[in-house]
Amino acid sequence: MAEAGLTHGGFYKSFGSKDELIAEACRRAADRSNETWRAEEEKAADPLEGLVTQYLSMGHCRDPGSACLFVTLAGDAARRDSAVRDAFAEGLHGFSGHIEALLPHLCAERRHETALAIAATMIGAVTIARATNDDAFAASVLQAARASILQLAADQQT
Repeated sequence: MAEAGLTHGGFYKSFGSKDELIAEACRRAADRSNETWRAEEEKAADPLEGLVTQYLSMGHCRDPGSACLFVTLAGDAARRDSAVRDAFAEGLHGFSGHIEALLPHLCAERRHETALAIAATMIGAVTIARATNDDAFAASVLQAARASILQLAADQQT
């Protein structure tokens, strides 16, 4: 509190609990990530490929300071109160909805299902890759996920 320039009273005037603060931090992190992903996509000829390539990169994997909220806090969010889990879920809905928008060629039901599979694959791959000190293995996990996602998206077009 002292480092943030707040007193305990000032904190609790703004937030009813630590979990409310964590929930707000989750929302802000999700918003910041969405802005970053959109900026990267604008640079790419294929926005989905741009997102997948940026997200499943060793740079994203090995930089915990800029890593994805979902990878970083999934285990912790599951053990927090409903305010944190709700904020986490809102962020995931936003992330998968963002991916859905990159799949306009699919019908709504298939687009939703495919976006959820892509989001889960991306988050899982980075989580696994971050858990190892073996850069070659981590890079292989990320590459396999990239290839699988891009193949899934291509298969859905037929």
